[in-house]
Amino acid sequence: MRKSRIYWPKPKPVNTMSETKDKYKLVKKVENAQHLENGDGKIRVVLDGTLSYPHIITPQVDDTQPDKPPRYNLVLLGELDSPAHKLLEAALKKAGKNYFPELKKVNTSLKNGNDKPDENGYEGKFTIGAANTEQPQLFIGRSPMDQGEERKFYPGAQVRVVATLWKQNNQHGKRVNLSLDMVQWTADGERLGGRAPIASDDYLADIDIDDEEDEHDPLA
Repeated sequence: MRKSRIYWPKPKPVNTMSETKDKYKLVKKVENAQHLENGDGKIRVVLDGTLSYPHIITPQVDDTQPDKPPRYNLVLLGELDSPAHKLLEAALKKAGKNYFPELKKVNTSLKNGNDKPDENGYEGKFTIGAANTEQPQLFIGRSPMDQGEERKFYPGAQVRVVATLWKQNNQHGKRVNLSLDMVQWTADGERLGGRAPIASDDYLADIDIDDEEDEHDPLA
C-alpha cells in the first residue's frame, strides 16, 4: 500500500527589518569609549568614567521649569583630550550634522572641566551630561542593582554609562542631547568632595547575637 505524503506549508519569511534597524553595531572603539549606530542612523555611546551629580535613584525636579517632568540624570567625567573625549566629540558632531545640517555648530552638554575651577575633581576632565524621564537600568558589576546597593552610585564612583544621542528642537533651542539608558558601577573611586566609602566588613567586630531574650538586657 502506497503511503501518502504530508506536505507542510513553507514558513513565511519573518520581517526582520525593524529588528535590523534597531540593532546597534560597533562603529569605533577606543579606551573608555565606544561609538555604535543602528540602521536608522541613531548613535549610541558607551563611556567609562567618574560619576558626578548622580540623580539616578530618585528623579530630579527642575525648580526653574516646574512644568517639566522630573528626570533621572548624571554628569560623567573623563580625561580631557583623551581618545574617549575625541570619540565623543566626533559622535556629537556627526549627530549634529545629521539633525541640523543648516547649523555650523550644535550645542551639547559636552564641557571642559577646567572651566569649573570650583568643582572638585573637574580639573583636566571633560564633562558630559545625560538624562531621561525613565529610570535607566542600574547594574553593580554585571548584576542588576539590588535594594540597598544604591549607595554604590556616589559622586566619584567609577561607572560605565550607555546613552543614545537624540535631537532637541523646541522652544529651548536646537541641541544634541544624551538619553541615559544604563549605568553600571565598575569600581570605587575617590569621593568627589571627600573620601570613598570604607570597606565596612574589614573593620566590624565579630559579635555573636543571641536571638533569645536576655533577662538582663536593659533595653528589653
